[in-house]
Amino acid sequence: MRKIRVGEGEGNSSVQVEMSSLVDLSFLLLVFFIVTSTILAKERDVEMSFPREGAALVRQGPLQLRVESDGRVLLHPGQDYEELLASQEEQHDLPLLESRLRQLMSTQRSLQIDVVDGASYQRFIDVLDSLNEVGWRNVSLVQR
Repeated sequence: MRKIRVGEGEGNSSVQVEMSSLVDLSFLLLVFFIVTSTILAKERDVEMSFPREGAALVRQGPLQLRVESDGRVLLHPGQDYEELLASQEEQHDLPLLESRLRQLMSTQRSLQIDVVDGASYQRFIDVLDSLNEVGWRNVSLVQR
């Protein structure tokens, strides 16, 4: 215990400060904040693979995927055979997109993602999560 002098004079009085209760209180607060805090889920990473050096490449046009500002996800946008793979009402899981990507996985084609101005960032992350779930690795972004 530490003693602190509070004045000078004939009646040298001293005050004792209990440090053990302050240490206990600080550890209780630390434990409280650790227990009550929530740990955020880590976003999934999209792995990228590159062709080996000297590998023969088959030149096919890339598949095009567009994320619209209203939350829709389109495959082959602007073509006669355009497909709606996600509507604005859907949640974060995109099962139709994942099943269609699994069908197209055997083509070994690259995929270009076009995100329209005003599209939500969350919908873009949902599309990337679906690509990662399927295992699609050859992905590029279109810049306007």
